Amino acid sequence: MKNLVIVGTCHDETTNYTAKDLVTILEKIDPPIIFEELPEEWNVDNVLRASKITGLENKAFIEYSNRYPGCSIIQYDIKNRNKILKENKYFENEKKLNRELEKYLCENRFSKEDKVAYQKMIGLYILRDKYLSRDYPRVINSEISDRFIEYLDKIANRFYGKVVDTYSDLKDYKGNVEFEKSFWLERNKVMVENIMRHLGEREDAITAVITCGYEHRGILKKLLGKYEEVLVREYWEE
Repeated sequence: MKNLVIVGTCHDETTNYTAKDLVTILEKIDPPIIFEELPEEWNVDNVLRASKITGLENKAFIEYSNRYPGCSIIQYDIKNRNKILKENKYFENEKKLNRELEKYLCENRFSKEDKVAYQKMIGLYILRDKYLSRDYPRVINSEISDRFIEYLDKIANRFYGKVVDTYSDLKDYKGNVEFEKSFWLERNKVMVENIMRHLGEREDAITAVITCGYEHRGILKKLLGKYEEVLVREYWEE
């Protein structure tokens, strides 16, 4: 049996969740392996981290790997992640669509039902960005957080899927909406496959930490929990 501890992060340091906090969590677990949410083909060392990569995890990993050089840090995200997003112009099209939706609201072009749905979705995103993403590690790594993200995803998928089918001048964005949904599912699926492949190369009963953005946390817990050979638990569980 292999123990998997999934630790959700907010990627960038906040007042309530710093690299020091993540190092403290890792030291409590003392894992021989840490899985990192970067494309699997990346070969990351501390020189690269310090010069080109930013974020909460990278700062924590520099400190942790200097203290505990025997711990392996393995990248497990889908291959060519950034290239795929760039080739599909995902972020560019997402910004354009969101600007169009803001115009729809300002010009009162939504149906009454869609206006309510849009405002509800935006309210949830504000809660996520203003409060959840800036909260303490224990809150971010909680069932309430996982359920909130799952609910937000359902609301957003339903809204975006409807408006690109309903409004003629938004139909050009349908491909981007469908790409986002399918790529998100594929990424999480491949992440789990990569984790299980690496674990399969180890015969010992180890405890591995999986770090991920908190929006991945709930789905990774569900997918990994289906494997009989692993036990998924929280960092705060004894």
